[in-house]
Amino acid sequence: MLLAWRVRRAKLPGAVGMLIIDTAALTGWIMFGRLFKFFLLATVLVLLVRMLFSRQQRHSLREWATTLAQALLISSALFVAAYWLWGVH
Repeated sequence: MLLAWRVRRAKLPGAVGMLIIDTAALTGWIMFGRLFKFFLLATVLVLLVRMLFSRQQRHSLREWATTLAQALLISSALFVAAYWLWGVH
């Protein structure tokens, strides 16, 4: 029996003889697949930036990404403060 595929017969009324795949066993593999796809996409993007941009362009792109990350962190902190302090939903 494979680790990810545990199949059992349904004991529910109206579901005579149906096979049910145990999704709890698949959850770990699904998350691993999603993380793998994310890291693969990030790696491809980094390689494309290294190939397509010069050193000065990469430096300005890094500054832009840093500024964007800081702005996102500040805005998320403001939203959390607004939610907890003033009850804005």
